[in-house]
Parts: sequence; C-alpha cells; structure tokens
Amino acid sequence: MMFGLVTNNCEAIIKVAVGRIGSPKITVDAIINTGFTSFLSLPLSVITDHRLLM
Repeated sequence: MMFGLVTNNCEAIIKVAVGRIGSPKITVDAIINTGFTSFLSLPLSVITDHRLLM
C-alpha cells in the first residue's frame, strides 16, 4: 500500500524510490498524474547527481 499527501494546491504526492539496479536508491517526491502513461520524468539534476543514466 502506498501513502502520500495532498498539498494546499490539491496535488497528490507520494514518495518514489529511484536508482540503478545494484546501486543505492534515493527517494523523490512524485506528483500523481491521473493520465499516467508508464513513464517517469525526473529533474536533470537528480539524474546527473545520482548517475541514473550511466
């Protein structure tokens, strides 16, 4: 079961663990999109700081 919160701006937010296989994971806040299409967008700073593309 997932838990989250709703902000004052009516955005539903959950925490999502991301990372490369075999590497430590980081937790980022994710805004739930009711039109979710199986893709996750991350800020470039998260991708580069944690080397998620290598």
